[in-house]
Amino acid sequence: FRVRACVWLRRVHILADEHGGQDRARALAEEVVRDLRSGLKPAEVDVRHSLGCEQLTCSVDELEPRERDSGLRRDIKEWAFSSTVGAVSDPMELEPGNLAVFLVARKTEEAVRPFEEVQGEIEEQLGNQRRREVEKALLADLYRDANLEPPALRAWLLRTGPAPDVDREVIASILSKPL
Repeated sequence: FRVRACVWLRRVHILADEHGGQDRARALAEEVVRDLRSGLKPAEVDVRHSLGCEQLTCSVDELEPRERDSGLRRDIKEWAFSSTVGAVSDPMELEPGNLAVFLVARKTEEAVRPFEEVQGEIEEQLGNQRRREVEKALLADLYRDANLEPPALRAWLLRTGPAPDVDREVIASILSKPL
């Protein structure tokens, strides 16, 4: 019944090597932050600065949901989970020459759903699990009791001519022994 807290983060990486050095990259990152905080949409910021950054402009549904135990750096997670939707981070240096700016695109808080709300889902999951167990047991019984001795199976596999009707042959082999 528990829904885990998640955040969906848009991000843009600004590499110093691609933008004329550390100072220019930092200036660009600060402009991106300023534009996002002023209300420009991520796609508009991407075009304005010729970033070509798919993670900034893709649909929120295409973003990966991040949980508290995800592989994100601790300071990024702490910022993301303490911020509201639409919040924009200051430029963060991920490694020398690699700056990133994050935007919280979507967020869900941890919650416990009431049993009445999830009862149908639970019943469906239990029914599906039981069906899978029954099918697995039935198939195991059929294979165990099938008359598939190695010489007959080898002859069937090595036969030539038109393709055999697999369903009939398999069924006939399975039903050749009493269950």
